[in-house]
Amino acid sequence: MSIKLNSITSLRKVIAFLGLIILLLPSVVYGQACQLPILSSFSQPTKSSVQMQWLDFNSSVLSYEIEFGEKGFAPTQLPSITDVPNKTFMLTGLESGTAYEVYIRTECPSGLSGWNGPYFFNTVIDNNSGCGVSLAIADNRCPLTERFQIEVAGYDGLLMGRDIVLDNVELLIAHPWPPDLNIELWSPYGEMTLLSRHNGSGANDYGDTSLDACAGALLFSDSACEDITSFAPPFVGIVKPEAPLSDLYSDNTPNGIWELRICDRANGDLGILQHLKLSFTESACLVPPTLNIADIEADNITVVWQNDFDCQTLELAYKRKDDPIQLSFSEIVLCSQGSFTIPNLNIDEEYEMVVTAQCGITSSSPESCVFPFRTACANSTIIESFENVELCEAACEVACPLTGIWN
Repeated sequence: MSIKLNSITSLRKVIAFLGLIILLLPSVVYGQACQLPILSSFSQPTKSSVQMQWLDFNSSVLSYEIEFGEKGFAPTQLPSITDVPNKTFMLTGLESGTAYEVYIRTECPSGLSGWNGPYFFNTVIDNNSGCGVSLAIADNRCPLTERFQIEVAGYDGLLMGRDIVLDNVELLIAHPWPPDLNIELWSPYGEMTLLSRHNGSGANDYGDTSLDACAGALLFSDSACEDITSFAPPFVGIVKPEAPLSDLYSDNTPNGIWELRICDRANGDLGILQHLKLSFTESACLVPPTLNIADIEADNITVVWQNDFDCQTLELAYKRKDDPIQLSFSEIVLCSQGSFTIPNLNIDEEYEMVVTAQCGITSSSPESCVFPFRTACANSTIIESFENVELCEAACEVACPLTGIWN
């Protein structure tokens, strides 16, 4: 189109006309356009489904369309699901322990909106097949956590701490800087235990991620002999968590949705959860966790404990450090005694002791960690607990008067 201008007045009329067109364009072209829907939540996740819900600000809507696939797929701009009548939909037929991405759009009388997305979610991990997952851990988010849910089933009628215990937690995380991670385990009933808080050094990963079939998983167990805080990386083998797994026992069934919560405190080092499994055992017979050597003399030691479990007897097996296991000695004592003195030891000798508990005819505990000790050069002649001594003032510059031989 060409316009011939004969005067300044004509030019002004043309400008005014064009301005009117521009003013009318939003109402003519965009006023009836179909607006994007906005996803508001994913909820009720299971191993094979998730509920999604969204917002829509269009005055008239015919239906909605959804396209989804595993995270990283190439969108086709063609719907996987059509004719969704409401602003909520249950996606089904999904794979457990898998990351997905979703796009949604609205169908209005005037036409289709654009696609809005991607939106991301994870399905629940199956505790019986948690190997081979690949779930990203968002970095630089602490104190916000990435929550990985895992479903435990098959323990109907069994109560944690009474009939069944959490034997260990198997974990594989590919991460170039493990000290970034804070890792917690939450039960279905809201109890939490801390597995690891910013432990490790420059050695990569939790577990050995190079092995097939998750054979290199790191195991957290209350029966481990070395704490994660003192364990030298790489994190391979079995370690004691920072807080006991027994903190999760609440006389409830282990069935339900558990959560592994991870926060990554730094930017740039990305992590991937590759394996998660909770292993339970119906043998709740345990060596009392409070058991320790309370007194070491030249020819005897005294072992003390609190019987917090259904323990009937304890076997205290001990030997000189360099002797073969065949030369071990054993003492069988009642758990209800609470203490026992092992006599007739060699003076100034290194020993090792292990303990097992018996809770019934067919129920016994795993063997405890080794208790190393060295007998003294001579027996004590005076023993003072200071239980009856008056408390001193907690100040360095104030004298603390004691009575008797300690004065």
